[in-house]
Formats: sequence, C-alpha cells, structure tokens
Amino acid sequence: IKEGAIMANKTMHPTVTISNCTVKSNRARAFLLQTEGAVVKNCDISGTRLAAILIAPDINYWYEMSPGRDITITDNVITNCGKGASTAIAIDASHDMNAFYSADVNRNIVIKNNTFNNCVSALKAASVNGLEFSNNTLNRLSGENVSYAVNYTRCANVTIDTNKLN
Repeated sequence: IKEGAIMANKTMHPTVTISNCTVKSNRARAFLLQTEGAVVKNCDISGTRLAAILIAPDINYWYEMSPGRDITITDNVITNCGKGASTAIAIDASHDMNAFYSADVNRNIVIKNNTFNNCVSALKAASVNGLEFSNNTLNRLSGENVSYAVNYTRCANVTIDTNKLN
C-alpha cells in the first residue's frame, strides 16, 4: 500500500435507504453519507444551513468513515438549503472540502429527478468517478458569489443531462 492511500473497513459500510422523510430547519445538514449502496428518495428537505446532503469522508483530518459509492439521490424536494455551504448537495473528499484528491475517492453517484428551490446552487462535487446529474428542476437559484448551478472539479465520467433551470 502506498503512502497516502485511502483505506476503509468494508464491513463497516452499511447500505441504507432513506425515504419519505421531512427535515426542516437543521443548523447543519439533513444527511451525511459515508457508505456504499445508499438511496435517498422522496424526501422533503428545507432550511439547512449547510448542504442538505453531504457525501464526504473526512480523509485529511479526522479520518472518519469511508467514501460515498453507489449512491442514488432521487425524487426529493430541496428548498432553501446550503446558504453556508454555497450548495444544496456537496460531494468531496473531506467535510471541509480542503482535501485535493483525484477523481476516484467517491464513485457512482446519481442525482436525478429532484427539485431544488431557492438554493445557492444545486451541486458542488469533487473527487468523483461516475457522476450523473440528470432530469432535475432548479428553481430560483441565487448567491452573491456563486455563478453556477452545478460545479465539479477533479471528477471523471460525468453526465449532466436534461435538467431544467428556471
């Protein structure tokens, strides 16, 4: 194993389906995903200060848990989220988004059929191999220093298709 390699105990990767939940006015986020095989669907998330959904291990400071892999986020309504994080959904190699790892930390993340209302931006992603952002509706996105709806860096195999920006 090379120095700096990312290792995790795969027996600690629970699969989870989060569905039909309502999360309102949380000071941080609705969901932090650090596992494989997760699904977030049919949820109503509003008023989170940070990203409504964060997919990020913490591999540069706390060394907590594992990268997000094989995750689907679908058919959710996300409203007024991410003012403190500049995005409604954040994917990266660390919670603080200051670790600069290649595109192979997180894998196979699908974000489809969601509605974003009054968020600064819809998605900020880094260090993902296999990212799909499709058939989402983005309503009234705004932010003082943000001029994008979807932003990604250090990603590979990215598909952004058939989204509506209103």
